[in-house]
Amino acid sequence: MLNIQLELGASYRIQLLLQQLSHFTNIDIKVTWESSGNVLSFALFDAANNSLYKHRLLPTFKEAKVNNACIQDLNYTEEVIQYGELTCPIISFLLAKNLSKIVDLHEMLVKNNPNDGPIRWQNLPNHFILMG
Repeated sequence: MLNIQLELGASYRIQLLLQQLSHFTNIDIKVTWESSGNVLSFALFDAANNSLYKHRLLPTFKEAKVNNACIQDLNYTEEVIQYGELTCPIISFLLAKNLSKIVDLHEMLVKNNPNDGPIRWQNLPNHFILMG
């Protein structure tokens, strides 16, 4: 992603669904070309805050942000809103669908969470999960 060639000020966004066993985590990435090079913004959404996410994936992203000046923003959830394993794929796919419709997602997250870091589900628009 650091090597994506964009015009100055242009951006590129990609969504990933990371599956770890029966669990899914949504990762939304925005790459923006600035005069200093590509800048990355990450948004991680994990409705279950499961142990693989909490103890492996999230610490890896936090360490990457500390060690890489190109990572500008890292927003992530830490609260549990999903309690059953069977609902994980449904919630994750619905969340991915709804996130893709929010053109200015990363700007909205920065506006609501200017210092980046943990975001609360209750501070996000209801349509993150409720839309069909």
